[in-house]
Amino acid sequence: MAEIVKLKKEYKISGKNLKEVVLDFDTMTGVDMLEAEKEYSKRNKASTVKELEDGWYLTVAEKASGIKYGDFLKFGVQDYVAIITKVKVFLNGLDSET
Repeated sequence: MAEIVKLKKEYKISGKNLKEVVLDFDTMTGVDMLEAEKEYSKRNKASTVKELEDGWYLTVAEKASGIKYGDFLKFGVQDYVAIITKVKVFLNGLDSET
């Protein structure tokens, strides 16, 4: 399932103007999630519960979108929170219709 997040502001990322972020969860694999966990652990050594940390959700967003973690940190707060929220909803299965 791909989720599209329309951004409130336009950002210049890697020489491109970005007006939306596509979080393509369908293309992710178990390997991607394990890599995300390793990367998250390196960045957040003091964290005990990754599901309580924005950094975890940004790390997954990086895998799902191809946008670098550090680039997400440059987003305005509304766009930052929108990205984190979409990933949380996906990982927690809150958008399931069952």
